[in-house]
Amino acid sequence: MTKKLYGEKDADALFSLKFFKKELSAANPDNPEIILFEHERDFDCEFMWCIKQAEYVDKDDNECGKYCKYYKPRNGKSGRCKFLDNTFKPTGKVFLLTKDGLKENKNAK
Repeated sequence: MTKKLYGEKDADALFSLKFFKKELSAANPDNPEIILFEHERDFDCEFMWCIKQAEYVDKDDNECGKYCKYYKPRNGKSGRCKFLDNTFKPTGKVFLLTKDGLKENKNAK
């Protein structure tokens, strides 16, 4: 099962629900609520996200080992770098996170 991530509208970064629950009380202590947009892994994307360089890397032309000073293979020998992460796409589902929990907001877009 793919882990679901959430972001605010037009977010550059996505986080787990646990992250937003921690942020909830800091958002507005009197009426804490955050609108979140659900994302899922994008298996068809041509790119991967480099955590260290904070940029997209072409999945097919992955030459991290030749050019990147941060390159560290996951298996310790060669192959995919441990700093490459998957890309995600919006599912179209919008949620409202309140102190009572996460509820889908079917009227929002």
